[in-house]
Amino acid sequence: MTANVAASIRARLLNKARNTGSEFELFLVRYACERFLYRLGESIERERCILKGATLLALWMEEPYRATRDIDLLAFGESDTDIVRELIATICSVPCPDDGLVFELETLQVFPIRDNQLYGGQRAYLRALLGSARISVKVDFGFGDIVTPGPVKARLPTLIDGVPAPVLYAYPQVTTIAEKFETMVQLGFVNSRMKDFYDIWALSETFAFDGAELQQAVTRCFERRGTQFSAETPDVFAMAFYTNAARRDLWQAYGHQGELFKAPPKDFEEVGRRLQYFLKPVYVSILAGETFAFYWPAAGPWQPHMSREQGERD
Repeated sequence: MTANVAASIRARLLNKARNTGSEFELFLVRYACERFLYRLGESIERERCILKGATLLALWMEEPYRATRDIDLLAFGESDTDIVRELIATICSVPCPDDGLVFELETLQVFPIRDNQLYGGQRAYLRALLGSARISVKVDFGFGDIVTPGPVKARLPTLIDGVPAPVLYAYPQVTTIAEKFETMVQLGFVNSRMKDFYDIWALSETFAFDGAELQQAVTRCFERRGTQFSAETPDVFAMAFYTNAARRDLWQAYGHQGELFKAPPKDFEEVGRRLQYFLKPVYVSILAGETFAFYWPAAGPWQPHMSREQGERD
């Protein structure tokens, strides 16, 4: 029975890949990641891991098929290889005969992540089987960050109809923005992470935000990571950062890659202006110790919050 299910799903994924002009191997990886997240949401460890990263951005942008090749999670507890190994074993032991996928725990490898990790992290590799198809899965576990105002429940769409959807805890958008912004401030002029600039631009272009909530998320993220709020203007708000020729070339190259959620601005300076409009008022309000009582509609700009009485009169 399991072999028949796996063969059927493999054939349906192959058809989807052909119909969309995508690589079949990429669809297999995305399917395996989706099914890992389903098992996480159904496991006793569901509250220990919070989904973050590109998979979540794809969900927000209503482009679920554009998720990346790996899974990014915030985990609670110790950043210990053996503990993470046990965590993954528990997750993968959750049965789901409807998806035809089997995770081979004997292939599991877990390594510490040491690059640009304030608290340390763990990276896991394992193999999944969908019939005769062998699929490599990568899961990154981060530790120590803070989620503001708190994790939210997310339901992920499925690549194949008829299999149960993953339902699990995830980052709110303000925490995603706060972490990317903190990285920008911390790295300064050496920053070459174009994806972070694109993600904040795309989120601010697409969604509305409460200023006080974003302010709180930024404040708590900076404090947790030990990043100071300086009266000296951060490099990320300096237009010289965006007119730098090498960085503009990086932006042009990033914009020409496939599978972006929205067509990005051609000029990196436009992204710089957006970050100034969107994040600088929040940063300045934190320095001043003032509550940022403003509202950002999709694509901006910031507007004063109206009281309920004012809204009713209007």
